[in-house]
Amino acid sequence: MYTHHTVNHRRLDRQNDLLFVSSVVNNHRVITTSLMTGIFFLYLFNIMVKLVVSSSDKKTKRYKAVFTYDDGKTKTTHFGLKNPKKGTYIDTKDKELRKNYRARHKKDLKTKDYTRAGFLSYYILWGDKTNLKDAVADYKRRFNLS
Repeated sequence: MYTHHTVNHRRLDRQNDLLFVSSVVNNHRVITTSLMTGIFFLYLFNIMVKLVVSSSDKKTKRYKAVFTYDDGKTKTTHFGLKNPKKGTYIDTKDKELRKNYRARHKKDLKTKDYTRAGFLSYYILWGDKTNLKDAVADYKRRFNLS
């Protein structure tokens, strides 16, 4: 008999005496199988995530990032203030301004979720690159995105 259940974004499949647990961790689909005897097998599959950054259609946001996963699902995140008073690092190339921003927003990285606005702003608008094209390319490389 073959059944499957979804629990906390994990898919549990039970086929005879095998249990399959599927989840996504850092762009990898992790599949753990367990024999009822307690023997575990772990399989890792790379998941392709495509990132496209463009102008935001929200009045108060500057950019939007669309993440497209290999299963066709998408996640859209709007980030960056539309008209910041002092600009961002890609606008001003002011290293002192960047240092201060990064010190204030280091906490945004605690989520470990590269699809969140805090990550996008930290690495794209306030990253090491001085133009948007290079900053997006660096972000894709850093998080293994296409």
